[in-house]
Amino acid sequence: MKRSLTMPALLMSGIILISACSGIPDREQQQPDWLDGPSADYPQKKFLTGIGESRSMSDARNRARADLAKIFEVRITADTRDTQSYVRKQTGDVIDTDSSLSITRNIETRTEKIIRGIRIADTWYDREANRHHALAVLPRASTIQRLRQEINQLDEATRVFLSDADRERDPLDRAGYINRALGTQIERNSVQQSLTIVDKSGKGLPSKWNIKTLATELLAALGNMHIRSELESSMPDNTIQGSDLLTIINGAIGNSGFSVATDGNENLVLLTSIEIADLGKRDGWHWSRATVEISLLDSKNRKVRGSKRWPLKVSVPEGSNMAGQRLLNKIDQTLNKELRGIVLGFSGN
Repeated sequence: MKRSLTMPALLMSGIILISACSGIPDREQQQPDWLDGPSADYPQKKFLTGIGESRSMSDARNRARADLAKIFEVRITADTRDTQSYVRKQTGDVIDTDSSLSITRNIETRTEKIIRGIRIADTWYDREANRHHALAVLPRASTIQRLRQEINQLDEATRVFLSDADRERDPLDRAGYINRALGTQIERNSVQQSLTIVDKSGKGLPSKWNIKTLATELLAALGNMHIRSELESSMPDNTIQGSDLLTIINGAIGNSGFSVATDGNENLVLLTSIEIADLGKRDGWHWSRATVEISLLDSKNRKVRGSKRWPLKVSVPEGSNMAGQRLLNKIDQTLNKELRGIVLGFSGN
């Protein structure tokens, strides 16, 4: 099975790779000042530092880099773990799971770039103890400059998204722009946290946009999307009832923050089709597969804004008549988890 690396593992891989390319020789002079305190050559006001020790020179260097990197690793681990809970707290769960994961990946990538700026500035060999020592440094000035540039780029992207949203009259596209602006500012918040670590003042660059305010704007934009649900055709068999499926779809529309259209006030139509296949019996279980497809249409001209298909599989004990309910439950879970992100992903189409 192919396993994905955790963030600490990715950072350590980068540390080892960079260290392998480093060519600072060990010296056997008197013990350097940085071993027991601040370095005169690399003062704390100008550098972040880390120290490593090992019987192996390469291990000492890797450990020095890891010692420095853990400052950011703790931050990125916290951000990775807390991004979704932070988003829920700040935005009332208005950001969908896929967007949260995308933001987290961007945070990880930016942190890796910071780690790559770490270099081994000095090494020392303690012949008596047969131990190698290494000093890793990260210049504050150049790192601050890079982080400020990233923040400025994210702020400019936010400005453009919100400017486009102000001009946009299409409810889906308007919500899409605000959603991108919100995601960009959440990502910016992480860069700001890194900046406060590197910047001695601890201030960084406060944002002119408030995440909670953007979340409120997004919720309002979602509410302006009045979606009417339709079934493309009658149910293929009696496994589930069309009325039950429509109830689930309307529930997911409302739970996603959209408005369920009533009295012909829709500006969008969510067209749903379902195909059900009996997969037969195996080991005392009866298996069924449903392929559910949604298409989002403009209500006036029926233009398709986007489509998404899910293959779903369920099983029930042989002789059970609960297959239909199992399928409905799975459709309910899927739509409530993914519908908002999927629909917003159709913006711009």
